Amino acid sequence: MEPSMDLGGGGARLPYAKLDIWCGLWHNTLMQDNPVLCKLERNMVKKALHFAIDSAIADSLATIVNQRRRIALFKKQANKLNRVLNDLSLILSGTTVSHNLYAYAYAYNHDDDTSFTIALTLRGIEGFKCPALSAVLEYCNEKCEPNRTSTSDWAESLNREFRFKLTTEFGDNCTVTVNAYVKSDSPTCRKVVVGTTIEEVKKYEIQCD
Repeated sequence: MEPSMDLGGGGARLPYAKLDIWCGLWHNTLMQDNPVLCKLERNMVKKALHFAIDSAIADSLATIVNQRRRIALFKKQANKLNRVLNDLSLILSGTTVSHNLYAYAYAYNHDDDTSFTIALTLRGIEGFKCPALSAVLEYCNEKCEPNRTSTSDWAESLNREFRFKLTTEFGDNCTVTVNAYVKSDSPTCRKVVVGTTIEEVKKYEIQCD
């Protein structure tokens, strides 16, 4: 038997497959009999569409403004940032360590909310005391503000992150991050199991009456 819905009275039923069509016809009939409601609905739909389009345009314009700000701020800080990038490149130029070096900026609503980051990644190093990393860290320590350094360890990937807040001599609100990855067969560093964590994760399924 085809699934249906009780319409009430006399056992009349309407198949679900026709229910959407039936509701649409009922709605159209109601609107035809009530010109005021029909005009009101049309105005509401127009306003909703206009609002959606206006919002999309506003978001796009805001993105353009933000990107222009980022470009202007990069140009303003270019010489200072390039000085740090060049220095780090020279330090690493004579090494065989695989590395990536780049800079990026976050530009928010106000000039003093803008931050610049110079990011350096070193991969496959012998250990955290290898000459290349030591030279980079020494340089960053010399250029950073007092007591504005920090580190984080990611033992699973044998990775240590070093963060340095540079002095204003090298730009406004500029940070250098150095991510150092030790190779898996390092003679000096290894990851050691220090405990276990058991996490209970709920599993769901959809059930309907």
